[in-house]
Amino acid sequence: MDIIAVDPEKCNRDGICVTECPVAGISFPDRDAVPAPGPGLEQTCLGCGHCVAVCPTGALTHRDVPLEDCPEIRKDLVINQDQAEQFLRSRRSIRVYKDKSAPREVLQQLVDMAHYAPTAHNDQEVHFTVIEDKEEVKMLTGMVIDWMRATLKADKALGEKMFFHMFVGAWDMGFDALCRSAPHMVLAHTEHGKSPFSHYYPVDCASALAYLELAAPTLGLGTYWNGMFMAAALSCEPLRKALNLPKDHRLNGVLMLGYPKFKYHRLPKRKEAPVRWSVKDSMD
Repeated sequence: MDIIAVDPEKCNRDGICVTECPVAGISFPDRDAVPAPGPGLEQTCLGCGHCVAVCPTGALTHRDVPLEDCPEIRKDLVINQDQAEQFLRSRRSIRVYKDKSAPREVLQQLVDMAHYAPTAHNDQEVHFTVIEDKEEVKMLTGMVIDWMRATLKADKALGEKMFFHMFVGAWDMGFDALCRSAPHMVLAHTEHGKSPFSHYYPVDCASALAYLELAAPTLGLGTYWNGMFMAAALSCEPLRKALNLPKDHRLNGVLMLGYPKFKYHRLPKRKEAPVRWSVKDSMD
């Protein structure tokens, strides 16, 4: 089949798919015809599925985004503003976890939802490594602590500026202040240089992990962004090797994951958002 196909019996010839196509790649010469691939669409198409998703009658299908794989949006599941605000405001960084592992099928569900995050040019090149075993998480945490010890020894002022002495001291007293004894860890990584849009990959990974973080509570899970672990992974060669990421892949984000030990009952206030409105002066 062509890259897109339109059922003339279902098509109401409203031209919405033509207007919506991000690359202006769908042709609609007149209302006696139906939309069709324009010149060069094979080369320029992002495979985003906008044309399939926006068609109100389900007349259009895409070779790589077939209509049968695109369920209709259920109106009864659309959340309202109050629900959305509470959902977003109730997000918490979880630093106390139950001593309980999540089943792999639950972790897979979470990754599947995270993979719907937007990516530059619809590359969809975010890779996930899920460390399931709590003992492996603990081993990796210990490697970071060793790196912190070495840094403190080599440059005490720098190490203390980064609070390494606090992490090391807590570890020596039996408390994991770095990974919070979480049972799982999720790494987001991408293949460097694979695409001309690969300079956007760190943002793509951050978006994917943000989706994962927001989806986690729907499965009873909580997360914690671990920037300190990521900093160590970018600086400590033994840790990079232990993570065993695919060749040429770069780590772009780390989340701790597990079942929260406690529930939250309030929505803490945040600082007022610093916003700047750019409005041109009226010519009147």
